[in-house]
Amino acid sequence: MKGVKLLIFSSFKIESGLPIYIQIEEHIKDSISKALLQKGSKLPSTREVSEMLNISRNSVVTAYENLESEGIVETLKGKGTFVAIETKVMSGEFNVDWKDRINSYGTVCREL
Repeated sequence: MKGVKLLIFSSFKIESGLPIYIQIEEHIKDSISKALLQKGSKLPSTREVSEMLNISRNSVVTAYENLESEGIVETLKGKGTFVAIETKVMSGEFNVDWKDRINSYGTVCREL
């Protein structure tokens, strides 16, 4: 299970110019918005993330604390840190102009 939790950071790349804790926050928010993390998903421990990314544990702790203050994650003492929000699904109408999408075969079928 430990490896599965760390998968969310497998594509994480540290960029210069932006504090690492902000990059971690944005990465977690992005993972939630893409439904890679769902409500109730357990995040890896701060120690696991710091070891995997070879960064200070304080950076991870700060990121988790900021996310918790925003209500995005919740920490349960002795259990871990979990995603606290639902993935927001964009709803709306899709307007497709089917006349532009019909090829010659579709036109023949319609005429028959």
